[in-house]
Amino acid sequence: LPSTFTQTKKSRRKMARLLQHTTLLTSILTCIIHLHSIPTSNSCGGFWCNNNLRLNQAAENILFIQNQNKTHPLESTVTAVVQILYDGPSERFAWLLPVPTEPEVDVSSNEAFVRLMSSTDPQFVLEEHWKGDNCQFVPDKKNKGGDVMATTEESSAGTEESEEDVTVIKADSVGPYDYVLITINPDAESPAKVAVDWLQKNEYDLFDSTATVLDPYLEKQMMLLAFRLTKGGNDAADVGSIRPVVLTYKSEKPMIPLLPTAVAANDDMGIRVWVASDHPVYPANYNSLVLNEALIHWFDWRSTYNDVVTAAANEAEDGQGFVTELALPTANYKDAIFSVNDEEWWKYFQESYVKMETTDSNGFDAIQEASWKLRFWDGWRETVAASVLLPKDVSLDDFGTSPFLYQDQVQVNLTTFLQLLEINVVIPLKHTQD
Repeated sequence: LPSTFTQTKKSRRKMARLLQHTTLLTSILTCIIHLHSIPTSNSCGGFWCNNNLRLNQAAENILFIQNQNKTHPLESTVTAVVQILYDGPSERFAWLLPVPTEPEVDVSSNEAFVRLMSSTDPQFVLEEHWKGDNCQFVPDKKNKGGDVMATTEESSAGTEESEEDVTVIKADSVGPYDYVLITINPDAESPAKVAVDWLQKNEYDLFDSTATVLDPYLEKQMMLLAFRLTKGGNDAADVGSIRPVVLTYKSEKPMIPLLPTAVAANDDMGIRVWVASDHPVYPANYNSLVLNEALIHWFDWRSTYNDVVTAAANEAEDGQGFVTELALPTANYKDAIFSVNDEEWWKYFQESYVKMETTDSNGFDAIQEASWKLRFWDGWRETVAASVLLPKDVSLDDFGTSPFLYQDQVQVNLTTFLQLLEINVVIPLKHTQD
């Protein structure tokens, strides 16, 4: 059961899209928050191509896997794959979400959502029947629903926080991110302000208004997990490095902390959710909405579908709810993210190059061959960067855009390329399918 979430008429529409599993992939209220919007793009050419050209940027995306322990329910876990969309300078990127327990943290690939959406997006087909000899087609005007605007309140001045009110549970790095997991003293005078002030002081560039929405989560003594792009030195990451995060934590049910989402997301930004579970799942504390298909512009339904979803939420008593879009066994999608063809190609590619002599020429050929398939996948650019030694006057962008101009000038470490290609590019997508 997929569903689409939307908030009040003056607030923001959220989308949740879910499948069903043979252990059913179903639509559930899911977990995790999402701030901001879309990574900047590089041009498509040579070894480079930006995956954002292929992403539906009208919504943020979350995939949940509910791993239930029926014997010991409190030992159940949830795995969440969260796509982070962001539009802005890399030094200003920060992402914050409440979590119920300490999570395992990893990274996935935006390609997973590109493929999942192409397999599960709703489709509307108009059947046309013509009668008579003098039929003339006159297109009707598009029927568009009203806009949904988001509003946030600025945080008021608060008291100074004490370092003793913040406990760092873990600080680490994964993929292009630095992250920190903290708890806040519930007896602090203003726990939410303590959290935001501490994170800002430690170079997590959050909105001041974030403090206004954290209280419900801190009252439940939830932990706060904050991400930023790695800063400084040769390991500094840019916005183009942003990729989905994978979190696995103890919880009986997925959930979406919607309030923090609204602080910095783009106006009318949706949230799609896919949930894999062994039973049908429904929103526990939001309306289940039904679309009025009469509002769909059947000659151009893609341009009006989101407006129809918004209209359904606006008609609800409290202006909020989820729209279910799909409920099917996940056996139907066993190859949706990482297919048998992908597996066979990767095995063939590895066998072709792993035994080759590690010359610059063979290394260049390996990058060239892999680029035709993998240049859209996250981690590709970073893998190429770590595998080549360029002349001082040649930038990585120069080489990636016009590689054959510099083929005889670069040094390529074939062994490093193959190792990092597997670790940074292939395994994250394969593990998401698994």
